[in-house]
Amino acid sequence: MLVDRLASESGERFDHLLPTCQVCPVRRLDRRLILAKPMTYMNRSGVAVRELLARYSADSSQLIVGYDDVALPLGNIRLRLKGSSGGQKGMQSIIDAVGTTEIARLRMGIDGERSSADLTDYVLSKFGRKERLIVEEVLDQAVVAVDAILTHGFAHAMALYNRRAESEGKG
Repeated sequence: MLVDRLASESGERFDHLLPTCQVCPVRRLDRRLILAKPMTYMNRSGVAVRELLARYSADSSQLIVGYDDVALPLGNIRLRLKGSSGGQKGMQSIIDAVGTTEIARLRMGIDGERSSADLTDYVLSKFGRKERLIVEEVLDQAVVAVDAILTHGFAHAMALYNRRAESEGKG
């Protein structure tokens, strides 16, 4: 949803297809970005990322991975420059494929009201009406965070958005 929003705001669409992912080159804040959506199963996202990096002669330092995370409350985002997968299978696949935990990431919390004990069913289910409103706000916030990364760097964006998420959680 995040990369779709970034593409849409840039007036572009995902119409380029690589064997394992869809890509959408855009210009944002005078920077060239390659937005990508893996077409693999989530727990094989690393295959798509490895192909993407090879195709564009890039390395993991040029990568920002955005993903949903049940370890964060719905409505929160968290930025990290490195770290473990935290049990998120798609992120673990990327770490394994790239060979490092030093991968920048933008995590978007989806831990809302669970109606099912099965995590797979929960992650694949649609958001409820109240949750959709929160998701729209999170996407707005994530787009602004991406812009902060592009403008001021990842460390600045982390200080800004991680502090905000922590202070909001202390209510």
